[in-house]
Amino acid sequence: MKNGRLLFWVQLSLFTAIELLFCFTVLGSIPISPGIVATLAHVPALIVALTLGKRAGAFIGAVMGISSLIVWTIMPPNPLAAFAFSPFVPNGNLWSLIICLAPRIFFPVLAAWIYEALKKRRGIFLSATVSASLSTFAHSLLVLSGIFLAFYGQEIVGGDYTVFLVAWGGLNAVIEIAVAAIIAGAVIVPLTKLNVQRAR
Repeated sequence: MKNGRLLFWVQLSLFTAIELLFCFTVLGSIPISPGIVATLAHVPALIVALTLGKRAGAFIGAVMGISSLIVWTIMPPNPLAAFAFSPFVPNGNLWSLIICLAPRIFFPVLAAWIYEALKKRRGIFLSATVSASLSTFAHSLLVLSGIFLAFYGQEIVGGDYTVFLVAWGGLNAVIEIAVAAIIAGAVIVPLTKLNVQRAR
């Protein structure tokens, strides 16, 4: 039992460090085009949620959200869009803070819930892949929908929801979903087996 708890805290600490590395360095970014970057920051939150549980996943999601707030306030990847994720920049407000934090805390919990619901019937690999894909999609949709509703009509957001989703999400959202599915499928099976063996 002690070995299991120790392993839990070691892994949580490790993935917290990886999350911070992804959030604050170029290692967590996949450049697509000027001003458009797909992030890997959601991956540690997913892995933790699927292997260590909902609370641990929500914690890493909170780390992701707070880190995102700092990045978009101090060194935004696209200054024109910074208002959507930080209340401390021009045109930002309380909704910016909610958009930056709430979806990041929620989506790992959703991933863990889907994973637990599927695992007994579909196996670890398929369950991890599906839960990572669906929760990452939900995360992107929540963030983008929140921005559209909170800043509807502003010049950079516009008033057409579909056009906004394509312009702000588009290819980077698809890449983030694909990356989540691939990494989750590759990592969750061996990591789950390791946790089971070490916990004995």
